[in-house]
Amino acid sequence: MRQRTAAIAAGGAALVILGVLVGSQLTHQQTACSAVGHVETIQVNVTGDAAAVDGVTLCAAAGCSLPAGVEPTPDPTTGVTNGPPFGARRVSGTEWLFTVSGPRPGQVTATAVDSARRALATKSYDLRWSRAEPESACELSLKAPPLSLPVPPS
Repeated sequence: MRQRTAAIAAGGAALVILGVLVGSQLTHQQTACSAVGHVETIQVNVTGDAAAVDGVTLCAAAGCSLPAGVEPTPDPTTGVTNGPPFGARRVSGTEWLFTVSGPRPGQVTATAVDSARRALATKSYDLRWSRAEPESACELSLKAPPLSLPVPPS
């Protein structure tokens, strides 16, 4: 009888411990992440004579961005279209946002150009990447700190 009572007590204790473990896992893992990919972005803010700036290009070892709104064209010899390492979008009169579509660069060079595509200012930057939303368990997108590109008066 004592063995049966001890076995029942041990079984009951095991069920209580199992219940506590499962309950704690359920309360700590309430986030279900979707299978959406992540994006890496670089923001460039033009300062100074921003009115003269028609576009900003971003270059890294993998190549350069195309001006905002310009699509890549096929190579005439191979017919293959290789996109640029960065997608460009003008967010406002002084802000451009670049999405990285290749290896994440450690260094970039930004160039502000006028409507004739003449360089108005060029500056190189070392990038330090961080999570775009560090408090999110699911959001894995990365961003570099905003880059400031000073354009001297023309």
